[in-house]
Order: sequence, then structure tokens, then C-alpha cells
Amino acid sequence: MPDAESPGRTAARLRAIAEAETAALVATGEAEAVGLTGSLSTGRLWPSSDLDILIITGRPVKSPFRWTVRDGVVIHGVLEPWETAEGLRDGYPASVVDQASGEWILDATWALDGLVAMEPLHDPAGRLAALRAFMTPRRFAPEVVRPRRPRLLARAKAEHRASLESYPAEPERGLWLHRCAIDVLAVLWLEAGQRIVSHKELDPGLGEIGERLGHPELRGLFRKAEGVESVAARRDAIVRAFDDLLRLYSESLDDLLTLYPTGEPAADRTIADCVYVRHTIQSVPHALERSCLLHLGSVYEALQEHDLARVPRIAAERRPPGRPPAHPVSGDDLLSALDRACAVLSLAPREARTTALDELIAFTERAFREE
Repeated sequence: MPDAESPGRTAARLRAIAEAETAALVATGEAEAVGLTGSLSTGRLWPSSDLDILIITGRPVKSPFRWTVRDGVVIHGVLEPWETAEGLRDGYPASVVDQASGEWILDATWALDGLVAMEPLHDPAGRLAALRAFMTPRRFAPEVVRPRRPRLLARAKAEHRASLESYPAEPERGLWLHRCAIDVLAVLWLEAGQRIVSHKELDPGLGEIGERLGHPELRGLFRKAEGVESVAARRDAIVRAFDDLLRLYSESLDDLLTLYPTGEPAADRTIADCVYVRHTIQSVPHALERSCLLHLGSVYEALQEHDLARVPRIAAERRPPGRPPAHPVSGDDLLSALDRACAVLSLAPREARTTALDELIAFTERAFREE
């Protein structure tokens, strides 16, 4: 993955990968239509951007998610039959409102946004284009946004309660649920401001919405709940630590990628997950450059969740006998670099983040009660 390239070159590189993946999906009969979503479709690319595509399939869907790697880039595919995709239109507005309920609403919400920003790559019957044309003027219609709002607020409160209940037995789950609550509140505010932004760029998006809606403190409240309000003061140290981590991790990962694809779906999915971690590590300097501090909370949580040492371990298990690694990076090397990076990135103490999330929830309730 290039360390530095112009936005135009990044877009051209990713578009070529997306077109190659689309051609393969169509050739194998896996896809009846393919739509490009995510940052490439919106034009908000980062050097670390991966690819997001919607795959409409006529085959039975065992899992709605299809992660693959092409030219060192993760491709996040969402598989749906036509009845699921077009069901949003046929059941409107209840079909869209109902997606704000349930235990996990973020993927569903991002899928809604993806339909609006989608660029059809293979759409022989024009059905994806028609679906986008239907959803674009309706994504933030009052009959959608207003009934979704109390459901989103209730979901955020439930995630917050579950987070508190996870400590001290399951701290990683507690951190994840805390972040889920923040993400759901972000969705609520983005819908109020009628904005679609990538998850990486929540920070400036919420700042703009807060100013426009008369709540200039909104961005700061989110940053406190995420625990990242003081991160920018450590910018240089964070960049150095993550540059070191990226170098070691990339050397180990590139060695593993020489074995991809393995022909084993579970193993290939694990390798794709390892590549996704590289995208995450690589995003840190750009997040600091763009003042996207909320994204750094996502980075911290992702690195706590993933076992970086598995990369050289998997490579060693699958490397042909007698073939040495191109870059002899050990698991201990990676874990030491990870510890240094996480130490300098460190979030505010959990108690402070918990109090700040309480304040953000209360602030959100007041803001829309007075509307």
C-alpha cells in the first residue's frame, strides 16, 4: 500500500481495483449488479481508504458480508438479493424507520447512506440507479428522521447501560459498547443535520452540524465522550509511534499476503481482517492532519480488539517448508510496537469518558425536546 500519493492517484488506483473486482463477480455469476459505496463514491478519500461495494446476487445469501483482498486493499462487500435492496423502497417509510431499532443498527444505517451516495458499476437493468433515485430525496425526509430519532436515542442509552455492565469482567466489550453508543448518537445528529459523512470524518461533520443547528459545543462533547479531546497535543509522538508500527506490521503482512488466497474461506477472511488492520493503522496521521480526533477512538478500540501477533504466526503456519520469511518480524516485535503506539495514543480514563457520555446523552435529549 503506498505511503503517500496524490488524491487523484489514490482514486485511480482504487477505481481500477473496484472495476477488476466487479468484473470478477459478474464473470462468476455471483453478482447481478454491483454498486460502489463508501469514500470512493463520495470523493472523500484518504490515503488509507479501502473499498466498499454493494453486491446484488441471485444466489442464496449465507452471510451478508464478503471481505476480500485485491492488490493489498480490503474490499468490503455487502451481499443482498433484490428483494432486500428494493424492499426499502417497497416498504417505505416503515422499512427505513424500522432499521433504527434492534441491537445493531449501524450497518443498516451505513447501507442507507450508501444507497444515496452509490455509483452503479454494473447495473444492466438500471435497477440500482432507480433505487438510488428513490432514496436520495427521502433519506432525510421528516417521515423518516422524526420517528427514527427516539429509537436511536433509546438504542444509545441501551448500549451505554450494557457498556457499564461489562466492567470489570469484559473491559474490551465495555469499550466497544461505549463506542457503539457514541456512534448511534452521531447517527442521530447527522440525520438532524441531513449529512452523510464517512465514519472517519464524523468529527468535522458533527462540528459543522453543531454550528449550523446552534450547538457549537457538540463537537467537544463527542470528543470528551470518546476520550480524545487532548490527543492533538501529542500529535508528533503519535505519528512517530504509528509510523514505526505501520512499518513493522506492513513487513509482516506483505509476507502473509504472498500466501493469499489460500483457497480456504475462513483463512482468507482472517487475512482480509489483518489487511483491514493495516488500513486502520495507516489512517492515524491523516486523522490528525484533518482534526478527525473521533476516528482515533475507533483506532484505539480496533487495536485492542485485534491480535497483531497472529500475522507472523499465520504466515509461519502456512509458509511452504524451507521458505524463509521475506521480513523476519516476530509477534513480540509487533506487540511491543503496538504497546508503544497505544500508550501514546491513550484515551481519557474510563470514568471520565462515562461521565462525558452521560452528559452527551442528556444534552441530546434536551436539544430535541426543545425542538
